[in-house]
Amino acid sequence: MARFGEFPVGLYVPGKTFLHLLDPRTKLFILPLYVAGLFAADTALNLGLHAAAAFSAIWVSRTSILYVLRMVKSVLFLVLIICLVQLQANDGRLLWSWGWVDIYDAGLREAFFMSVRFVLLIIAVSLFSLTTSPAQLAGGLESLLQPLRRLGFSPYDFAFTFVIALRSIPILLEEIDKLIMSRASRGADFHSRNIIRLAAEWSGLIVPLLARLIRRAEYLSTAMEARCFRGGEGRTRRNALKPGWRDGLAVCFIALLLVLTY
Repeated sequence: MARFGEFPVGLYVPGKTFLHLLDPRTKLFILPLYVAGLFAADTALNLGLHAAAAFSAIWVSRTSILYVLRMVKSVLFLVLIICLVQLQANDGRLLWSWGWVDIYDAGLREAFFMSVRFVLLIIAVSLFSLTTSPAQLAGGLESLLQPLRRLGFSPYDFAFTFVIALRSIPILLEEIDKLIMSRASRGADFHSRNIIRLAAEWSGLIVPLLARLIRRAEYLSTAMEARCFRGGEGRTRRNALKPGWRDGLAVCFIALLLVLTY
């Protein structure tokens, strides 16, 4: 069983690479464009170009390929579910039949495309998280949402809440790992083939997990109160966000990718 704590979304690795030095607003702009182009890719060539772009970003960010393999390993179960769902398509030519199971060429094609898209999506989101610190992400979101202030919307509160939620993902998965190992040491079997027993083992994690998360939330609120946290009112920034030549190059790159795969 893959450890949940290995799931990389929400983690940040400090660095001085091209991706690290991009303005967070630029990354918030190009990530949705990449994802939209990824799911619009309907040929193997277009999907291959998106894969090449993703692995180029991995190389530029100096992320270990072994870490990328760990990222893919952590979502293999979801990839398998996606494959099984897409294989239900009954269009095109029948390739294989056994009992009530029929596999058509259209279903096989969609299973392959959706699986690759999902893996590339996880890689893109993970690279965004690995190269963008929580402070940068909060600053970028707050800056982009400033026009909504006229409507009574608080950009700082939204950005702060979003970053706290994102950073809570690895904490949540780490707590699940700890509970699994703790219960396994007491005889729990999370590899059982008995569905009823397996469901009972997983349901037994709910109450202790909620208790741990509530305790962590109390620690966080106490730490914020001890530091006199009062929200975004009157706050200033040490480093102002200023887009540079790297941001222009990144936008040109994503625009070229979308044009080539349109």
